[in-house]
Amino acid sequence: MVKALFYKYKYIGLALVLVLIFLWASQHYNEDVVYLNEKKYRVASHTEQEIVLQASDRKIVVQIDGQNRTVIINGVKYEISWTDNVNFPYLVTYPTGQQLKVANGANYAFTMEEELYIPHPKVVTSGGTVISNSPQYEYLPFYPTNLVNVAYEQFYEQQGLWSGFIFSLILTSFGIALFLSEKLQLLLFSLRYGLDVVDPEPSDFYYLSTKVSGVIIAVVGIVFFLMTL
Repeated sequence: MVKALFYKYKYIGLALVLVLIFLWASQHYNEDVVYLNEKKYRVASHTEQEIVLQASDRKIVVQIDGQNRTVIINGVKYEISWTDNVNFPYLVTYPTGQQLKVANGANYAFTMEEELYIPHPKVVTSGGTVISNSPQYEYLPFYPTNLVNVAYEQFYEQQGLWSGFIFSLILTSFGIALFLSEKLQLLLFSLRYGLDVVDPEPSDFYYLSTKVSGVIIAVVGIVFFLMTL
């Protein structure tokens, strides 16, 4: 009874699953995210006064004052000021009073005198400590360009990859259909052998190998989907 109902409504069920996946994806892949020290933050709320960024175990608050920003991480404030300098429009002030200028595009930073380039830090995965290639800047808890990326929403990015999701969905759906649909199996058989053989008939081995291929294709599609998240 259950098996008969499954085969009767399998395509309706598959269509409903696809609709639910699309509804989830439309929210997931349109969500803005930003990264700080290898951790992903999602925009939890956004008003004219502040932006709240949420990770799994941490929250960042960005206070907005015109073009200036105050980034609050674990109760510690980092000030980012907008300047008239075309090449270095962002000025990051740390709680210690140390100031570093960030280039337009937030891709590298210099000291105030523009004499020393501050290389991007590396993350020590064992302890999560951020260090810099310049010994005198090893103490910086957050790299200045990363703070600018967090502070200004134009540097946020949409998480995931829509095109990859669509491709993985098509691949997975085709694999499932290839496993479930005998008509699809016969169609592919006819396309492959119909022009060369008179009245071709697929063997049991063909049906089995086609089902196995469908499972493999579906698994590859699911793996690819996970990579797009």
